[in-house]
Amino acid sequence: METPKIKAKVVVVGAGAAGIAAATLLFKNNFDVIVYEASDRIGGRMRTHKTPEGWIELGAQWVHGEQQWLYDYAAEHGLLGRSVVMAEESGILQESGKQVSVSDFGRLSEKSNVFGDMLCKDELRKVDKLQSVGEFLTNIYYQTSQDLTDLEKAELESAYDWFIRVTKMDAGSDTLHDVNVRNYIDETCIGNYNHQLNIPFADLFDHVRNYPKEGKEFPLERVKFNTAVAALKFLPENKQVQVTTAKGEVIEADHVIVTVSLGVLKAHQHTLFQTPLPARTKLAIDLLGYGTVGKVVCFYDEPFWKDWKFDYVRGDVKALSLFWKGDLDDFQNDPEKRYDNKPWYRAIRSFVVAQFHPNVLVAFLAGSHTNTMEKLSEDDVSRDITALLRRFSGRNVPAPKKIIRSSWSCDKNFNGTYSYLSQAARKAEVSAEDLGQPAWKYEKQFNERNVQVPGLLFAGEATHTKYFSMAHGALMSGWREAQRLIDGYSTVHI
Repeated sequence: METPKIKAKVVVVGAGAAGIAAATLLFKNNFDVIVYEASDRIGGRMRTHKTPEGWIELGAQWVHGEQQWLYDYAAEHGLLGRSVVMAEESGILQESGKQVSVSDFGRLSEKSNVFGDMLCKDELRKVDKLQSVGEFLTNIYYQTSQDLTDLEKAELESAYDWFIRVTKMDAGSDTLHDVNVRNYIDETCIGNYNHQLNIPFADLFDHVRNYPKEGKEFPLERVKFNTAVAALKFLPENKQVQVTTAKGEVIEADHVIVTVSLGVLKAHQHTLFQTPLPARTKLAIDLLGYGTVGKVVCFYDEPFWKDWKFDYVRGDVKALSLFWKGDLDDFQNDPEKRYDNKPWYRAIRSFVVAQFHPNVLVAFLAGSHTNTMEKLSEDDVSRDITALLRRFSGRNVPAPKKIIRSSWSCDKNFNGTYSYLSQAARKAEVSAEDLGQPAWKYEKQFNERNVQVPGLLFAGEATHTKYFSMAHGALMSGWREAQRLIDGYSTVHI
């Protein structure tokens, strides 16, 4: 016998991972659900560019760690692809264009590992809670550089600079001096951070809309595309939330789950929420960090890098890491490694060979230079990429026949990529947990009894206390808020 529909209307704002996860679970528990999506697609920051040969991920690309829902689900359903071990599959390119020997590789790896080995929970718990990751790593640099020759210091600086770009990719920040050490204590992924799926990330939503298996698939007919939500207002007299779209449509709902990015919340909180938010929610929106990661996808006729020999690489090279010449004066002039006075490509960490496109290299970068890259012409970006690879390889590298780019920083529906715990948030003692707290609570009669339920709920990667900045964190936050409503009405649990 079918469970009767619950007389509660829920509006979900945003059709990304958190929004579709929340809408699906509520739909399967017989809530009346509608999703408003500002763009013309589902997926949010999971964005796949499909080609006749395969696909390229412009957004989420990795399954980070094991012992979490996405990894377990992918493993159970045969969806795991290659797991990349960057340390064993990356060739090093130096600014001089000189071939990196096995001994060179050993020294650079040893110096890079000085920073990687220390950036762990046990060491971070020993330092002042208000210390930044940037300050922590800078202190390690100075401690390690004592008694080194100038040549050895330059090599250490080159390795340090590489590790900074690696870690900025992880946090998405413009500077690690804005990232609190707690960021790497709270983040609790276990195992390899670079698992891949053997399906496009966008196709993962076919699975999410069917999860859990019980009940009907969440229908896309319940998603209103190209319909941004402009304002939300709590109406205490009739215990509903008024939803106004950018098109002027006005509806009322019992509950609204907001799943837009932290970047959108920062830009629009004063106009979006017509009823005041709790003080700590506002503080979390203001102070939590939110950064940008960018990708430049370069298509070539042939994988010219396959002929490059790296004696220390296991099998075919899967990534090309850029090690700039260690410049001690530059270290003094730009201790935070913002690269403000450098060209945009100075922020590139590496070029990664696309999983299903052997003729494609993907450049990864983080910070404010992603915004610069997004605003340049394709010809300018292509020219810069070609000059960079020629400089570092010492070879006449061909220009890509085509490039495509991410545009997360300039896209008003995202304003960036993912969140981190900033220094300001740590000092104010606010966190993702504060952003994930529901608001506008009221009493409602249900099944002849009064239940207290929230009118406004928040989901998204920035609200997850353990898996912020990650795809599975976004999914799990959507289920968390859906379950909060399910529990409030005492309906069937998954």
